[in-house]
Amino acid sequence: MSQEVYTSTYSVALCFSCCTVLFLTISLGCVIVALSPHSDVVQSMSWRGDGTTLATSAKDKKIRLLDPRANSCIAEVDGHRGVKESKVLFLGDSDYVISTGFSTSRQREFALWDAREFSKPLTRSTLDSSTGVLIPLYDEDTRMLFLAGKAESNIRYLDLTDLEKRPHYVEGQCWCE
Repeated sequence: MSQEVYTSTYSVALCFSCCTVLFLTISLGCVIVALSPHSDVVQSMSWRGDGTTLATSAKDKKIRLLDPRANSCIAEVDGHRGVKESKVLFLGDSDYVISTGFSTSRQREFALWDAREFSKPLTRSTLDSSTGVLIPLYDEDTRMLFLAGKAESNIRYLDLTDLEKRPHYVEGQCWCE
């Protein structure tokens, strides 16, 4: 059973265990909201920068947007169809979400989603056929997306300064020794 804990400055902890996302108050030590729209294990989650929305990906291959204040699932779409783990990441305070995962042919891919129109990705790109799970990292100051492969020695980086256009690779890759 996987369990991760995220905290904020308002003494609220967020954790997921199996199919449920729990919002807890640290000072009182009790659950204030429990969301269970998932039919399988939650694999990844990410807060929007302003704290209004939570994006999740689950083993049921769905990506969801949750509103903890309304105790509801705002949107749900089919994510990556591969059998391996997928990840989601809000791009700071923006309405954009990046997801990483695998296709049915076991190729690693990422997709860019607009939370305002979540029915289909703005773009979906296939990267390679490596086996490591892609971990997305975003630098809001430079608007660069870094895709680090688990247990790999290289990091891909994409320029997201103009999200209305397709994200594009910056020349080269970072190879870590």
